[in-house]
Amino acid sequence: WLEADTIIRKQTQGRKSLDDFLRAFHGGPNGPPEVKPYTFESLTESMNGIAAYDWKKFFDERLNRTGTDKAPLGGIEAGGYRLAYTERMTDEQKSVEAITGGASVAYSIGLRLGGSGEVVDVLARKAAATAGMGPGMKIVAVNGTQYSIDVLRGAIKAAPAGGPLELLVQNGKRFVTFKLDYKDGERYPSLQPNGQPTLLDQILKPLARQ
Repeated sequence: WLEADTIIRKQTQGRKSLDDFLRAFHGGPNGPPEVKPYTFESLTESMNGIAAYDWKKFFDERLNRTGTDKAPLGGIEAGGYRLAYTERMTDEQKSVEAITGGASVAYSIGLRLGGSGEVVDVLARKAAATAGMGPGMKIVAVNGTQYSIDVLRGAIKAAPAGGPLELLVQNGKRFVTFKLDYKDGERYPSLQPNGQPTLLDQILKPLARQ
């Protein structure tokens, strides 16, 4: 729907947006709740009433076909940004960790962690998952040093220079050492302008009060 919004804005030179479709498709007179069935054809017809486009093909490609294993970034890219990875956390990411007490190295070795090193989530095909780590485990030490998120991030940062990345992990009553095959350093997602009009900024603006 984010990508659909960018298309509407481009097709109408900014005169209309997804909000106009929502008002036309879901709007109506005030009254009690009611069930209003709709069809795929009625949806695409309503979209064309807002902005002429091949909406049937657009939705068919995104709903009924198998894509790649990459995230659907069409809306972000059409909105004027590209997904990039940097070595530094954004202020927003730091704030989230400060609030939740957890930590994420998901886009480097593939782990989301609790405040004491508990493995909350493991991303498939990342180094931790490939080594055999799973949720419910707890990191006790990193390269022989007692675990802290700063120690772990330091080891990840040193990995491209040939530094080891060995995690001593508690799994129930057992302790297991996992050697991670990883050399890419720290990676944190960030949106960066791609040279197109930044429609995403407009979409994310709070709606003006009537």
